[in-house]
Amino acid sequence: MYDADLTNYRRMDGETDDAPRIQRAINATGNGVLMIPKGIYRIASPLMILNKCSLVLHSSAKLLAVCPMDFVLTYDGGEGHSALAVYDDDGQIFDNLNLFIKGGDIDGNGLASCLRITNAHHFTLKDISLHNGKQYGLCVGGGRGHLYELIATNVYCKCTLAGLAGNTGIYTDLSDSHYVDCIVVDYTVGIESRGSSNRFTRCHVWGGIIPPEGYSQKEWSDLYQRRKENPGEDQTTWFDGRIPEMLKNSICFHMIGAGNNLTDCYADTAKIGYRIHQDTFLSNCGAFNNTRMGLTDLVIIEHLGGMLSVLGCYFRQCSKNEILYQGIEKDVLWQNNVVRAFLPPEQAKSSG
Repeated sequence: MYDADLTNYRRMDGETDDAPRIQRAINATGNGVLMIPKGIYRIASPLMILNKCSLVLHSSAKLLAVCPMDFVLTYDGGEGHSALAVYDDDGQIFDNLNLFIKGGDIDGNGLASCLRITNAHHFTLKDISLHNGKQYGLCVGGGRGHLYELIATNVYCKCTLAGLAGNTGIYTDLSDSHYVDCIVVDYTVGIESRGSSNRFTRCHVWGGIIPPEGYSQKEWSDLYQRRKENPGEDQTTWFDGRIPEMLKNSICFHMIGAGNNLTDCYADTAKIGYRIHQDTFLSNCGAFNNTRMGLTDLVIIEHLGGMLSVLGCYFRQCSKNEILYQGIEKDVLWQNNVVRAFLPPEQAKSSG
């Protein structure tokens, strides 16, 4: 169900990309729903939603950045959302709480961050891919604006291009929102929350696809496959310092704000699994290091400040140089956790 279809908005004479026609369609669909059909749409200038337009993108619709810009798409509900209630131009309370962006793929193409959302009271982001963000895949807030109760579900952030080290998959400096079933692959920082009281549930962060310096993608894929098929070989040769680009200085979950809650989250192969600055709660979370990526000297939990609660979690030490906990060594509640210690290959084999 939608109010406008991008098919009815064609390129005008002289237009060489799709940003102008998409922007015209957005501008004409205030407080309505715009449908973007299947296709690849070249974006040479930033798209802005400033009129409470919601978007439905076909699962095979891609907004592809072809020029440098800050973000491919920005949703900004307006400064009125900093108040308890939002009013329309006639002074009536505007209380549409089901505005949304659903579906499709926004690809920063190494030229731009993908999506920024700010200024909303309850907003839904669902079933969307965010590829190759230069600085961010998803940025919530970004230093200005107000938002609470963002419901982000099945958001898939992934980098497939080299040269983007240092970026962040999901970033928020706002609070009181829910991130459920979100996946981040090969962004240097998976999820960073500078806001407070955000909930992260069943979020999985991992990396290692983009090859180390000096390898082609094919060479790295073949080497990884060989390691996978020969687990008994001398694994010390794997840790030669040539690790995948996005694993250098990598962090799966970076919790800077206070009162963030992580449930059933999985830190999978990074230099730091969970970096904690203020009061944070980990429940039924896990950590694992895929040694085939060649990553060693990693820390599963780095505790820099605040109270840390770790309950019912499962941690596997996969190589001898991994550290389970490093930090201030106080204000830690540790209960009902399972830790599987590293066993050398020969000892693991003899023990079954």
